[in-house]
Amino acid sequence: MKASFKPFKVTAETLCGIDMFAGLETSTRERIAGRFEGRRFHAKQQILSQADSDCEAFFIVSGIVKIGVYSDSGKEIIFRELGAGSMFGELSAIDRQPRSAHVYALEDTAVAVLSSDDFRAITSEHPLVAGRVMQFLCGLVRSLSIRVFEHDALPVSARVHAELLRLAQENMVGDNRAEISPTPTHVEFAAHIGTHREAVTKELNKMRKLGLVERMGRTLVVNDVIAIEHLTRGDRAH
Repeated sequence: MKASFKPFKVTAETLCGIDMFAGLETSTRERIAGRFEGRRFHAKQQILSQADSDCEAFFIVSGIVKIGVYSDSGKEIIFRELGAGSMFGELSAIDRQPRSAHVYALEDTAVAVLSSDDFRAITSEHPLVAGRVMQFLCGLVRSLSIRVFEHDALPVSARVHAELLRLAQENMVGDNRAEISPTPTHVEFAAHIGTHREAVTKELNKMRKLGLVERMGRTLVVNDVIAIEHLTRGDRAH
């Protein structure tokens, strides 16, 4: 059963903000816009469930989603978070197999949705789109390969450093400073790296005492990104 949503009309301008279609001519985006269905979801609302049998592809117009799975014991493992311009659900749209993960909106989120048939048709008709889809999938494989390596080869403290560095590099406000906002909870942070909240709290407290990070309201400020990078490289060297 599909999650409830508020529909909206997808236009050529809507598609201009999505990475896969931004390079297409306006006339082309106008032609394909009618194949999309616009859906709006509320913050914390589930968009897809693991093992769902639908095969649609989703393109994020605005908002942020998290993608992950739950273990039999109910523990959540978060694979990735995606923002405006990105896509999810593409694997099922390609191979028409059940969903391998769940997807939740972290904030109010709008998505443009394509059926599997239309997704396949558009990538076939437009080599630019096909190339961008392949680049996206390559990036996904690379990032997940790194995560698997870190989980199997690094101790928990090192995984905390690596995840903090990733977040910092995505939220730079200068050459050597980052502001991560809103700060993920320690439970969410732990779910990203396959550990427990206490381990994250312990390691972040150590870095706060060293002056590397500090909390300012809902923002986690990284005062020395280069130091975190050196710390992460040292972890991997061992």
